[in-house]
Amino acid sequence: MFQKKSIFFIGLMFLLILNGLGEATELSLPGSPTCATIADFNGDLKSDLAIGTDGAILIYSGNGGGSFSGPTIIAFSGLPNVIKAADVNGDGGVDLIVSDKKMGRIKILLNKDGEFESIHIENDSRAANDIVLYDFNADGYLDMALAENNQISILYGLGSYNPKENTWFIAGENCSIPTGTLSAIGKADFNKDGLADIVVAAGNMLYVLTQETAGFTITAQAQAGWHPVALAIADFNHDWVLDVVVANKSNSIGLFYGTAAEGGYSFEHPVYYSVGYSPSSLDIADFNSDNYLDIAVGCEGSNAVYFLLSTGLGNFTPSDKTISTDSRPIKVLATDFDNNGKMDLLTINQNTVKIFKDQEISAQLDFKLCEVDIKIRKNGEGDPLDGPLTITTNVNDKIEVFGSLNPNDCHGYTADFYLLLNTITPDLSGEEAEAETNTYSITTSGITQGEAPFATDLNITNIPEVPLWSFSTQDLAREIGCGYYSIIGKLVIKGATGLTYYVSDAAEFGITGRIISDPPIVNVNVNTDAGRVKAYATVEANSAASLIAFAYLWIDCSRTDTFTLEVDNETQTVTKTSIFKEWYTPTGWHTYGKYYYYDEENGEIAEAEEGTEPEYIPPFTVWSVADLTDYPLFDFPSSYFPSGYACEVHAGFIIKNWDGMDYSVFDYDSFYNY
Repeated sequence: MFQKKSIFFIGLMFLLILNGLGEATELSLPGSPTCATIADFNGDLKSDLAIGTDGAILIYSGNGGGSFSGPTIIAFSGLPNVIKAADVNGDGGVDLIVSDKKMGRIKILLNKDGEFESIHIENDSRAANDIVLYDFNADGYLDMALAENNQISILYGLGSYNPKENTWFIAGENCSIPTGTLSAIGKADFNKDGLADIVVAAGNMLYVLTQETAGFTITAQAQAGWHPVALAIADFNHDWVLDVVVANKSNSIGLFYGTAAEGGYSFEHPVYYSVGYSPSSLDIADFNSDNYLDIAVGCEGSNAVYFLLSTGLGNFTPSDKTISTDSRPIKVLATDFDNNGKMDLLTINQNTVKIFKDQEISAQLDFKLCEVDIKIRKNGEGDPLDGPLTITTNVNDKIEVFGSLNPNDCHGYTADFYLLLNTITPDLSGEEAEAETNTYSITTSGITQGEAPFATDLNITNIPEVPLWSFSTQDLAREIGCGYYSIIGKLVIKGATGLTYYVSDAAEFGITGRIISDPPIVNVNVNTDAGRVKAYATVEANSAASLIAFAYLWIDCSRTDTFTLEVDNETQTVTKTSIFKEWYTPTGWHTYGKYYYYDEENGEIAEAEEGTEPEYIPPFTVWSVADLTDYPLFDFPSSYFPSGYACEVHAGFIIKNWDGMDYSVFDYDSFYNY
């Protein structure tokens, strides 16, 4: 029931000694750039670069490792303001789609054997402020959505050139946007219906248009910052729902967390982060090699790139480190130039291109916080452990708390140290029992409610495991009650500039009471008729009637696949089991999945994860035990669960008597989702 948690709450990354990142590879441009994109144009598996300037498109061939040859200069009778790369004609080559602001048209540069020989004008098109490319109608041909001044225009790809109409695309629908000029556009399946939707920034608003049978319809909107200029899409808080990050000219980044309910999509209230002056673009990637997506923001008014570093908890901390660029960076692009699995960064500036390698970026952004380790032991038995432990309220029972500290890169800093008790105990004061959560502090004078430091101005240095505190579980039960306990060691670190950083670790234990002689019975039943999965619970309370229980509900699904591989001219079979887990808490349903599939490109079995695997299943409510007959637990469509999985529905509770948690009773029923 209990387990160790390691939680890092980061207010801001530590200040580093150096003022700038390392030297960057630099290209001098023959003209002022207006737009840029990265792709492999010549098929050599190396990133190439296309840059639009007034009257020309510049093609730089990548040599690998972040260096380039060229440029090849393609005359362009107009002013390119947006450039995108994709295969328009289906020949396997990466073509260029360019918006010409001066001529007011979309132009296509077809790639033949790595060279762009001709420029085609889409006569029925209009210049766009941004473009997103995708096969929106799922016919196998590339389409494009154009963010124009007051509408989104969808152009559907024909897959081949129509000489009669002189076009590669035909006009589709136009979606009017009510506020201001459209400035940035993206696509994703926001409502998880299998169709690509669109998100667009317009004026000072952000809109999501979901795709339906009749076309695209605005279904979600939110107030953005002043003059949004760029956006990106990802699941930043790991809840399986897509979020949107927006760069605003008002020197800020807005993070819009998405929420999904009943097949719909909406935005929560945004979180804003301050960055440099006049942001021009952004890109997302893991820049500090911690396996979480970060945000890089090009600020043309500050001539720098600012970083928002993920804490791993769904939010970000602004890094005090910036990349100094040349004058007016108009575009930042993240890519892996040397194919080492780590992202490099490229900035398009007023007269130059600068390339920053991943080693330079991550070495400067990566600052390792200190680590505190909390362990517990009961009754002096054995070595201190991470937990979980269960202990009774006998007169001689006690819990001992130990701690150690590894300073890492924080050596010499000072911190206040808190030793906290987070408790979940039943509140029996009302007509119905409720779970009561409280925080207590262990101080040198005893236990007090709220947060108070155990020690102040602690010098951060290497501290081996030492005893911190011990207490009688009987006294603790009398003062606070029986239930769940998390004992947390938290360091509040004082940075050199007055900024505050948090590091903590926890161990957990439970205090229990007497045994129930006539325990209750739980039966779980699952019904899968009419394309739905319904679960019910029946409870016989017996002598446990009216006692207090912590209730639990979760679903475990799995599927075992056998893969056939050719290894060294020998056929091998490998068996892997994919899992899907869902559990219910006071905040709703949560999901986690780990899937295995055959990666044809690399000829190996690949693994993918969605969500965060729970270390334990928490209770979803506190309940007074009573008889129940076919009590509904949930009612989901069968399509909600992955197909081909065998699933088990688990439900039950742990009894809480006046003397503590006394008895656990659970049951499950299974079903197969075809």
